Parts: sequence; C-alpha cells; structure tokens
Amino acid sequence: VHVSEDNTGKADAVIHAAIDIPSPPSLVFATMLDCSRSVLYVSGLKSCRVLESSADGLREIREHRSQWGALFPETVSVFRADYILNREIKFERVRGDLRYLKGCWNFEPMRRGNATRLVYEARIGVNKAIPSFLIRSTLAQDIKKLLTALRAEAAQ
Repeated sequence: VHVSEDNTGKADAVIHAAIDIPSPPSLVFATMLDCSRSVLYVSGLKSCRVLESSADGLREIREHRSQWGALFPETVSVFRADYILNREIKFERVRGDLRYLKGCWNFEPMRRGNATRLVYEARIGVNKAIPSFLIRSTLAQDIKKLLTALRAEAAQ
C-alpha cells in the first residue's frame, strides 16, 4: 500500500494498493458488489445501499455510510460505479461528505484464472479540517485492513 500527496490539488491523498487473492476474479468481483456482505468485512463501513442500477447492471449509484477511525466523523458517500464484469470497477463521487472521490479497482487473473491480483487506485478529498498527513496515515491503515479482510472473505 502506498499513500501519497496529490499533486493536482483535487484530493488529500492518492492511494495505490494491490493484493493477491487465491480466488478467481468472478468470485472476488461478486464479493465486492454484495452490499449485505461488505458491512461484515469492511472496517468502518456502517451501511451500503444501491440507490439506482442500470438495466444491464453495469452502472450503479451506491451510498456508503462509514467511519474511518475514531478521529473521523461518520461520512456519507454517494458514488457512481461503472463495471466491466469481473475486470474493473470505476467509481466517482456524486455527492456526500467527501470533497473528492475517484478511482478504480482492477481484477487481474492469475494462475490460469484461479487467482486474482486486485489493484486499487483512488484519490480522496475530505471536507473536514483534518491535517492531510493524518488523512493519509488513516487511509493507509484502513486500505490494508480492507484488502486483507476482502482476501479472507473472497477465499471462503
């Protein structure tokens, strides 16, 4: 996991992370899209709701209510997610407490499709008066927890 400053000035942090998961991309993808399961393994996620979905299921508007750490207030994030089945999830802020949110998840098949390298990249901007170094530190810890928990959940 690498969390750095954003040199564009749009966000407080840029996150780059990856993890290898011993499950096929289709299983990892399905696990990530299951709102009811996500609150069980995503640290700080209080609720996940699909507000809108396209007829083909390849675009959704989702709402997440989260609390990233003891120092952060609960945040509501409404974002659009665009899917390429079992390969990619792109997401971008629609509204909510975050000032900026844009990123993607890429699902790279490994071991003849029996495993997945999950690659995450995001830019996040917070509307609260919290020092950027603290935001970056908290996000680095949280994304490590998320990836480890997701690997365990998708391997079941």
